[in-house]
Amino acid sequence: MKDTNADIRREHGQALTEYALILGLVCAAAVLAFTEFGHSVLSLYTSVVFH
Repeated sequence: MKDTNADIRREHGQALTEYALILGLVCAAAVLAFTEFGHSVLSLYTSVVFH
């Protein structure tokens, strides 16, 4: 079956939506990780750099 322009646009839109959802999940995971481990990473960085 031949793809029409509408089918191609729909597939492209679906790919962009999936990309946006994955990017959103990665960002949320990064925020949670920085929130959870931020103080310990900062203290480790401070101890290594300034001592």
